[in-house]
Amino acid sequence: DKKNDVLRALSKAQAEIQLWRSKFETEGLGRIDELESSKHKLAARVIEAEENIESLTTKIASAEKSKHRLEAEIEEMAIEYERTHAAAVITEKRGKNFEKVVGEWKTKAEDIQSELEASQSECRNINAEAFRLKAAFDDTTEQLDIVRRENKNLADEIKDLLD
Repeated sequence: DKKNDVLRALSKAQAEIQLWRSKFETEGLGRIDELESSKHKLAARVIEAEENIESLTTKIASAEKSKHRLEAEIEEMAIEYERTHAAAVITEKRGKNFEKVVGEWKTKAEDIQSELEASQSECRNINAEAFRLKAAFDDTTEQLDIVRRENKNLADEIKDLLD
């Protein structure tokens, strides 16, 4: 009876082993194929990702070079801006000084113009006075000539009367 129990248990265990074996062969091997396929897909994706990483690393290196070149250009531009700005400040100061000098010269020119106009006015007045004096002199000279003629005539008459 024990032997039968053991044989039944053995038979049951062998049946169970066979069940698990067939289950493994149908499901497990299919799953292994599926896992192998997934493994190949993942390996392909890893290779693709590594290529992408390498490409991105190259792009980053290129971008870094561009960044350094642009930083150098910006620094050069900043230096050039400082030079240009300093030159502009100097030019602006010179322009203000020039405007100041021009203003002073304009003031001097206006003063000289005023003096010229005053001198011309005075000259016209003096010329008018000279003309009046000349006219008066001419009148006086003419009257003197008349008086001399009269004196001569009178002197001649006195001389004739005395003779």
